Amino acid sequence: MAQELPENVKVLRLFGADRGTVDELVRSAHDKEQVHAESMHKGAETLVVVQAQAGSPQADRAALERWVRRVRAACGNALYGEGDTDLPTAAVQTLVCSKTLFVSADAATGALLEPRLEPLPDAGKVYDFGGQSYAHEKLGRRITAAGQKADGDLQRAAARLRAAHRVSGADYAVAYVPAGTGESWLLAGDGKGYWLRKISATEKPALWLLDMLRREALQQEQAAGAQWLRYGEQPPQLEPAGAEYAVPPRRPQAAPAGKPVPEEDAPAPQKRPARRRALTALLIVLVLALAAAGALWLYTGGDIASFWEKSGLGQFSTSGAAFLMLGGR
Repeated sequence: MAQELPENVKVLRLFGADRGTVDELVRSAHDKEQVHAESMHKGAETLVVVQAQAGSPQADRAALERWVRRVRAACGNALYGEGDTDLPTAAVQTLVCSKTLFVSADAATGALLEPRLEPLPDAGKVYDFGGQSYAHEKLGRRITAAGQKADGDLQRAAARLRAAHRVSGADYAVAYVPAGTGESWLLAGDGKGYWLRKISATEKPALWLLDMLRREALQQEQAAGAQWLRYGEQPPQLEPAGAEYAVPPRRPQAAPAGKPVPEEDAPAPQKRPARRRALTALLIVLVLALAAAGALWLYTGGDIASFWEKSGLGQFSTSGAAFLMLGGR
């Protein structure tokens, strides 16, 4: 937004969000008449304008933050920014923060992306503008040669994608392939495989590619309609171009040798922090010490001192006994 917004107004920006989910959220936005919201859609882009009327600046800020959390909970990864932060800016900022580099697999993809990236001062930190990929004299020939060995436009694009990733040393490579009748294939991948999406003629392929990269850099799920493929794998039937983006797919985890990759993998278990493991061990020691103390109390009828005398351990001081019961703390 070019002009300064009032403090009681927020503009939330989403890409690849399910329209029905956004519109339903907006319809319920009259939060005890403190908040009013409107949504505007253009292709895969959505703006949600939220205005708070809670009675005081502090109450307005609280109401707006509550709605930011509500939109994020409903739309998740689709929420990429606020105010006048457009998707190319948000994508580049994300790639810079995550130190993620990407390249284009060919000149056609570069021509699609570079007008969006050239005005951004930090774009050169994450994108090579072809210098170490398709526009490089020697590396570009290797990328082109790799694509010529495959059959079909889509498989040739995937081969160029893989070669561009390999020769450039970047984290990701992207490719754009016209599919006829105005539709397009979009590919974004690394050395293991790539995401494939089909879009209609009315959608903006450059923005979709940047959003795919943004989500990958954040290790987030892609918007629904994308499929993860290994190189050489034939693509399955994809969602129709321009379909709603309601159920985000997951990138499959590597399966053990000889076992198929499940369609839906559970999230990888998180490692328990070292401090938590230490506290757990201490609690176990304390429980055992208390159990031992209780058993000793019952055994001696409450006269613990007699146990030390009978067992010949009376030479230990009271503090030494407590030290043993607490596991050496």
